[in-house]
Amino acid sequence: MLELFSTEVSPGVMAVTESDILRSVHAILRELDGHHPASQFNRGMLRWTLHKKIERNPASNCTLVRVVIKELEKAEKADNKLYIIPLIHTLMYGFIQATDIPDQLYKRVYDFCTRLLTLPQPYCSIGFSYANSVKTERSTPGVLYHRLLASEQNLKNDHYTYQERVFVFADPSLFSEEMSAALAEEFESADICRSQSSYMCDGILHIMQAALGGSCCTRRLGRALQSKEQDMIELYFQELVAIVEQSAEDVGGNRSQYVEKLRQLYLTITGPTTRAFDESMTGAPSGISIPNPNISFHMWNEDTLLYSGIERDLPLSEMLPVIEEPGSSKGEPEQGRLVRKGGIKMKPSITDTIASSAEETVTCPPGKLQRRSGSQGISGSRSQRQYTARVVLLGDDRILGKMAKAYYSIRKREARRPFLLPKMNLHIYCIPVCNSQPGSPSTELEYLSAEKMDTCQLAAYLGRADPWYESNINSLSHMIPKLAKMNCCSGKTSAANPFLVDIISYYVRMGQQPVYFCIYSVKISFSCLTKEAVEDVFLTQAEICIPESPSAGENTLTRKRNMTESFGAVLSVTYKKASLSNRECEKSLTLRTSGVVINAIPSCTTEDFDCLTICFSDGLKVKSTEDSKIRASSIKIRSLEQKSFNVCFDKDHRRVYKEVSSIEVSPCLDPGFCLQKKRDTKFFFGEDQNVGLTQYMPKGLSLAINTFAGIIR
Repeated sequence: MLELFSTEVSPGVMAVTESDILRSVHAILRELDGHHPASQFNRGMLRWTLHKKIERNPASNCTLVRVVIKELEKAEKADNKLYIIPLIHTLMYGFIQATDIPDQLYKRVYDFCTRLLTLPQPYCSIGFSYANSVKTERSTPGVLYHRLLASEQNLKNDHYTYQERVFVFADPSLFSEEMSAALAEEFESADICRSQSSYMCDGILHIMQAALGGSCCTRRLGRALQSKEQDMIELYFQELVAIVEQSAEDVGGNRSQYVEKLRQLYLTITGPTTRAFDESMTGAPSGISIPNPNISFHMWNEDTLLYSGIERDLPLSEMLPVIEEPGSSKGEPEQGRLVRKGGIKMKPSITDTIASSAEETVTCPPGKLQRRSGSQGISGSRSQRQYTARVVLLGDDRILGKMAKAYYSIRKREARRPFLLPKMNLHIYCIPVCNSQPGSPSTELEYLSAEKMDTCQLAAYLGRADPWYESNINSLSHMIPKLAKMNCCSGKTSAANPFLVDIISYYVRMGQQPVYFCIYSVKISFSCLTKEAVEDVFLTQAEICIPESPSAGENTLTRKRNMTESFGAVLSVTYKKASLSNRECEKSLTLRTSGVVINAIPSCTTEDFDCLTICFSDGLKVKSTEDSKIRASSIKIRSLEQKSFNVCFDKDHRRVYKEVSSIEVSPCLDPGFCLQKKRDTKFFFGEDQNVGLTQYMPKGLSLAINTFAGIIR
């Protein structure tokens, strides 16, 4: 017997009234204004509490839509754009799960979304995407819920084959073993281990309620599905998906035909004798809440875990035949496998390489220093790739730097032999976590000054750019370690209310506006001539520290005098100055300093330029005045003395290079672009500009972090 979610409100749960929802919405808006008395620990709880109320009473989704559209129309009339993004995401989260939206309410929602097209980014992109969704749902009721459920739960069918998987990667340096186990247990307990048949029943129930309305007897349909065998349920679901997708793809299709086909399927499932019973049943359907997506939790202990984890958990290997080398020791090949027998080694086509590179990478257009945000392609268009990996990073700037390095490694591997990216969409999300043990790595990070101990600099920037991200995601930086510790101490997890899992589910569903951050490449040369130069990349910060090296025979007085007179080392600095006109001017200077901080993330909204900001230290502190700052697109730093220096990337003590003589920092080039440029030079000699196919390819490599709004300027 299948265990289905109850479609009726239990006697112990009171129905959520319109006034109750309105109070919750107003509380969220007061929090956005900064007028709510909630503490930093409670930020983000108001939105979660509202959605938990609706989840326990799915029939209230229509009421939520009705309340929020009124608030959106008020915000539009008052020209209060601060409320628009949070409210429209709240509206659509309920709209997807609602089953009884009247035509007049459909029209109000659709008209509001279309009016957003007259506003600048990101409002017009979000409005265009949601207007398409509302239009599709109006013509094919239940399609949004069905597609979200089918992709997130990987429901097998022949007509909608898109699959998604959420991967959570946590930085092990921020969590103890006990806290890691508590987090893993929370994710495991949130997964109810339901069968695919039960999810298929959810889809059938929701679509029937949305399309048939009061003529669908939810209780009778649920009991009929419970009495069916698994094979029959899968057969009904296949037929249902065929009806839904055919109607959704048929532009200008007839809704009455869609409803009639579903009515016939409904009678097939419940039996023809229920026709009179159904006609006598009236009242609005109760609805079914969307379950949380399939989430896997990992501690990022190995550098290659990202690639091997996605490759293992997403069934990408099913797309290609398994090829075994001759003389393999695996024995006889299984049926359906191919064995390579001295054939020609095929290289990936040029078009495959270009398509993979162009779709995954976005650079700032010439003459623009402002950071880019927003969707790459046309909003609302269906992706041609069947698989989507949503990678959620739990950590600070260190795990983001690790992600940038892993992403560059994947791009480098895929440039020569495309396998993963041509078939898969990769979306990256960031949930900041502050260090729960701030004093633990002090010996290894002792050269860091107090001004630079903000380890969540990138998340802080996203919070300034997107207030809804600040309220729901950035506020969790101190909360996650506390929740993990509470679970460790109590030994229990809140399986009924998995807060972190619910937050991640909301974030990956509604956070579809990426913000692009340039990845920077570094070439490192060492003072030891026998040591070869190495290359690395960073995302947020590179720091140079010149260690003190007093002579052993000096007394304390002489050592202090020498430190005062000749601290640090003399460095030669050559850089290309960044300007709004995109006219790069090469400059150079020589100075004595004890340290250099190269920041790729602006510290405030007034300095929102996609460039490097370089600050020099005078031995006691980092100079942060405007006179001491340099804004550059690339820089080369070289020691003119016998002193070497240490370099730390992304504030990660695990990524420190010692005895360095010089570094060169520049925007990281896309590996696909570099590979294609080498091919083009075989045919175009002596060309300085990009020629051939490289002129159509993105040059730089960026890491896109998804937020709810992108950048609101």
